[in-house]
Amino acid sequence: VSSSICSLQKTIDRYKTYTRENVNNKTVQQDIQQVKADALSLAGRLEALEKTKGKFLGENLEDCSIEELHNLEVKLQKSIHVIRGKKTQLMEQQIAKLKEKVMHM
Repeated sequence: VSSSICSLQKTIDRYKTYTRENVNNKTVQQDIQQVKADALSLAGRLEALEKTKGKFLGENLEDCSIEELHNLEVKLQKSIHVIRGKKTQLMEQQIAKLKEKVMHM
């Protein structure tokens, strides 16, 4: 009877080990699939960003519609406005510093 219990316990232990490994294996496989899906998604997003960057640099515009070109132009004009505002702000700060230097001479 004791050897039967021991044998039964070994069988239960083997089953638990197998089940645990199988669950871990499934989890690893699911993680791998998720990472692959994420990588594909990121690759697609990167490609889209590269195309957008190229368009902002004036590259590959021959496939763009008039509406796309207009939208691109509007975005560039907004960017230029922001850049000029920042440039003006920095120049005004420099002028103020120079005026302060002149007054302390």
